[in-house]
Amino acid sequence: MYLFFDTETTGLPKNWKAPVTDLNNWPRLVQLAYLLYDSDGNQI
Repeated sequence: MYLFFDTETTGLPKNWKAPVTDLNNWPRLVQLAYLLYDSDGNQI
C-alpha cells in the first residue's frame, strides 16, 4: 500500500532558524488531503 499526503499552508516561515515556540513565524496548515493506493496502482 502507498499513502500520499498533500498539504496546503499559508506560506513559508519568515525565519527558518526561529524556535518552534515563535508561533507567528511558522505557516499554518489550511488543507490536508490523502490518497491510498494498493500495490497494483488501484486507488482504495
